[in-house]
Amino acid sequence: SFLTQVSQEAQDPNVVSALYSALSESPAPPLTEELRPFLDRLIRTGRVEEAYVTWMQSLPPERLSGMGYLYNAGFEHPVTNLPFDWVFARVDSAVIELNSKTNPPLLQVAFIGGRVSQPLVSHLLALPPGTYQYTGRERSDDLANERGLRWRIFCLDQPDGSLAETPPLLGDTPWRDFAVT
Repeated sequence: SFLTQVSQEAQDPNVVSALYSALSESPAPPLTEELRPFLDRLIRTGRVEEAYVTWMQSLPPERLSGMGYLYNAGFEHPVTNLPFDWVFARVDSAVIELNSKTNPPLLQVAFIGGRVSQPLVSHLLALPPGTYQYTGRERSDDLANERGLRWRIFCLDQPDGSLAETPPLLGDTPWRDFAVT
């Protein structure tokens, strides 16, 4: 709770950075849940690159080799719910699970009723300007809603804007590939 409070309320973000840097080099570096408030503070104050470097330094060295733009793309590692990894929202009207019994693991979302107005699953990327393509596979079983389910890509500083969206997933849709540039 101390690290959360310091991360949220300290006047000088450089002091918070120095504290986390010292802790990271100590015999007891911050745990995942202790790192989240600091990363959130850095991102909120526009220090995304520093947050990305700090997050990367928290990863085991073997995960850094071969890391692409989308970390943990196939859910090969446990989801940490930290920025730059997958984040599963907690909402009353949906259940988000990772089915590890399949190979590769599958992300499953079940709706319990009621409208969901926030992103259910997100992944923050730190990318230089350019053209990218986001691809994947999806299917739905009895997904009954007007707007459907879609992946949306946007810039952090313009969350209401949209750079790209996948076509909506509705009803009973067999496995299909999607790609959005």
